[in-house]
Amino acid sequence: MSRLPTPNIDMSSSNVFDMESQHGLRRCIYIAAFLLVAMPLVQGLSGLSPLFLGNVEWRLKASTAMSGVLMVPFAGLTAMLTLAKFTQNKNVARFVGAFSLLCGVVLLVADPLFVLDAFQYKSIVKSQVMEVYNRTMLITGVTMLTYTLIYVYLGLSALRSAKVVTKHAAKGTKKVAADESLGLLIGQEYGEK
Repeated sequence: MSRLPTPNIDMSSSNVFDMESQHGLRRCIYIAAFLLVAMPLVQGLSGLSPLFLGNVEWRLKASTAMSGVLMVPFAGLTAMLTLAKFTQNKNVARFVGAFSLLCGVVLLVADPLFVLDAFQYKSIVKSQVMEVYNRTMLITGVTMLTYTLIYVYLGLSALRSAKVVTKHAAKGTKKVAADESLGLLIGQEYGEK
């Protein structure tokens, strides 16, 4: 029986998450993360058409439907931010921060409106289903509030991460410049050993 050759994989700590050199893999992860963000939002919003913003019942159904969709985009944004952090890509981190904060602000505006709609609609709910209605509205309200908090937190973390990447990039440039000047003082060109 012949043995299969063992692959030569370098698992040293410096190469495990080296995404800089793996352009194809990095691109695939960004595309998958983008699809995790875009597809549930598009499907959720398309299921809400036609828009009846003046109808309380439609607004409650829309809030309930969207509260079930918001976790997958959060996972996609988190994956994008994680990859941006590994590759020190401040533009992607800024995009994730801005988009997450936008989602958080929209949810922050929608939360009180949802509560007002729930109380307004409660007057026409039949007494036989009142317990189910109360439980559903409580779960949806807590879910929306939770999503509001995690989207705002992700947005702030991403923007803070973009600042850290910028600071590290500036320190790296200063270090290279200092190393080059040291080489010139010693009489060697930078990079020679």
